[in-house]
Amino acid sequence: MKKMEIERRFLLKKIPDTSCMEKSLIKQIYTEYISRDGSIILTKNELNLGSFDIFQKRGILRLREINDEKIEINVKIPKGKYRKEFEAEIPFTRDLSFLISSDERKIEKIRYNSTLKNYILFIDVFKGRHKGIIIEEIEFISFADMQSYTPDCEMREILLKHRLSNKNMYFTDVKEIFKRITNI
Repeated sequence: MKKMEIERRFLLKKIPDTSCMEKSLIKQIYTEYISRDGSIILTKNELNLGSFDIFQKRGILRLREINDEKIEINVKIPKGKYRKEFEAEIPFTRDLSFLISSDERKIEKIRYNSTLKNYILFIDVFKGRHKGIIIEEIEFISFADMQSYTPDCEMREILLKHRLSNKNMYFTDVKEIFKRITNI
């Protein structure tokens, strides 16, 4: 599925009340792929994810394990507050689960989500090597909603220049990530 993602992200000092929100454990990695004859092939191990109508023939995609039934693949282009996004669910396999679980750089987090007004709210509480990081992400329906949103004064907005996307957190040394956080 292709869609336009319009979002803003904020660094939080503490976990807000999540008692009314859905909760899931997420493990994800980023890996290079190439599209051959419509199939998406992971270049690291030649694993074929299946045939998808993807708008870029090569690049980096996210593999996200949410439970033991499904794994999501995702490609976002370009970077920033709004971008095109390709998402698809693929069947859970032991090979994919092992690939994600065995990766020392994997992102692990508890995600809380809910829908409010004209946006979707996510609270990510990071575990593993990023333990202690809490990020609120808001996905808006329109650019106007995004621009008119006024965050709480305690929230520190994460901008592209901070290089704190999940992808940046995956590829960057954890000490550097915490250094970037202190500079926000």
